[in-house]
Amino acid sequence: MQQAVLLEPCWITNVDKLTALTVNDYFGLSNSLKFLGIESLYGPNWESQKEQLCGLYPDLCPTLLNFKIFDYKNNLGESQEICVKEAETLMQNYYQDRLQPFANYYTQGMVTKPEINLANISSAIPIKI
Repeated sequence: MQQAVLLEPCWITNVDKLTALTVNDYFGLSNSLKFLGIESLYGPNWESQKEQLCGLYPDLCPTLLNFKIFDYKNNLGESQEICVKEAETLMQNYYQDRLQPFANYYTQGMVTKPEINLANISSAIPIKI
């Protein structure tokens, strides 16, 4: 094989819950998560993490506690552990209203990344799902 196309998985989340979070909330939460050293949400350390986050953001606490990442039946609490970067990517895509790669400097105002134009992939490169 000489060439390959690698695409990251894109999953559908319950985005209507994100409407309660403003872009300013995103900036604050993103920076606070980094400051607190929190790298994943809804995982084994969630009980202590949510206390820290709710202490910093009491107004956002109900949204954080009730946010369900997945709405599949028989899923533990209809949520599942998610890494912070993936959660930030979902929020960035929600705020930008498009699918784009993660923007490393989103909180510094560099909010868009070039979209990936799949039409530019040569038909000579086989694509399989």
